[in-house]
Amino acid sequence: LFCGVGCSNPLFTTTCCCTISTMKLQFVVVAIAVAAANADPETPQECKDIYDKAVADFTSTPESRCEALVAYSKCLGGFPRDATIEALEGPLFTQHSTFCQQFWDKMEAPQLRVVRDNMVMTVDDAKKIEFHRHRRETINVFTMNEQIQNLIAGVDDLKTTFAKNLEDVETKLSASIAALKTSQDDLTSQFETFKGKVNQELLDQTSAMEKQASDLNAQFVKQKEDLDKALDAQKTDLATKMADQKTELTKDLNALKTSLTGVSTSLTTTKTDLEKQIANPTKYMWSGGSKGHSTGGGWADFVLDRVEYNTAKPYFEQNGNKFRALKTGLYTIRWNYMHYTHSTCYRQGRIYINGQRVVPDTHQYLYHWQEARLQVTWEIKAGQIFYMQAKTDCGNPYRWHAGSSWNSAYNRVQVIYEGALPEKGCTSNQGLC
Repeated sequence: LFCGVGCSNPLFTTTCCCTISTMKLQFVVVAIAVAAANADPETPQECKDIYDKAVADFTSTPESRCEALVAYSKCLGGFPRDATIEALEGPLFTQHSTFCQQFWDKMEAPQLRVVRDNMVMTVDDAKKIEFHRHRRETINVFTMNEQIQNLIAGVDDLKTTFAKNLEDVETKLSASIAALKTSQDDLTSQFETFKGKVNQELLDQTSAMEKQASDLNAQFVKQKEDLDKALDAQKTDLATKMADQKTELTKDLNALKTSLTGVSTSLTTTKTDLEKQIANPTKYMWSGGSKGHSTGGGWADFVLDRVEYNTAKPYFEQNGNKFRALKTGLYTIRWNYMHYTHSTCYRQGRIYINGQRVVPDTHQYLYHWQEARLQVTWEIKAGQIFYMQAKTDCGNPYRWHAGSSWNSAYNRVQVIYEGALPEKGCTSNQGLC
């Protein structure tokens, strides 16, 4: 079969190839191709020499020669594409492509190898080389090359168009420059005419201004004389007024001295009072309690109807059975009272400041008459209310014992204003400052 086809194709010599077996012919061609691949040709001509040697071999077949043509083309593909490559490859493919197409349709696997220290990937004409990024895009190398060639052709067309447009622009620009030159000459002539008119007008205006300056100078001399006379009159009047003002200022100064003497005396008196107050400071307090008993179970506000001392204002005041701070400051609250049950029962007391207990309730589990004492020093802000409550349960309870007079009182409350906390320097990890 190969003998009949091969001997009629110009790829083959007139020597009959039917005397060699097909398997042997293919082996020879493959061996030549492998040798050529391993040799790494350094020039396109070496590729041509390897191809000529393969085709001239008497053991080759039509298929092996077509494959040798493909190997030759792939070998040339390892060099830059130029006129030499086209001259070596183009005529052979034009002459034999129709006949060899039946063998080229049998595509081989892609090849990846190193040629002259370069990585070369080769595929058959019908195959693609694609790079794929997962879930993104796929790039076909040959499609991209075709697009690049189209872009290059488009750029060449743009260059041609640009050159033509540039030539048109230069022609129009030359015409515009010539027109501008003519216009410039006309403007220069008009400017010289206008310049002459302006110079004449300037001369006329200069003469007019010199006359005006002379007139103004005469007016200035007259005004200066009038001004000197007015200034002399004002100097006399001003001297008289200054003498009068000096007299008035002397009176005011004497009055101020008298006033300052009074202020000094007042400051001395205030200083003396302050020294006395520092040496013997005034206490602002309230002392008193409840005149009567409080019986029964449950909580009750402590009654404040016995007043022993009341110097609370202007820092705080008593309102019924409660106190109200008038100024923010540090206050000490001391409270003692007798309470009773005829059996062992719970007795409790508490101090409220601004609706909150600042110390836990007292808890006493006692029998008969006993005494309770509560005390706290706390900052109370202006406008806040503070008061006391007591409680007893069971056994004929007395929340507190009566105290009708100061020397027989079994209860007493004392509230003392201690002073203001410093504006700076107070620290608290409870958020109180």
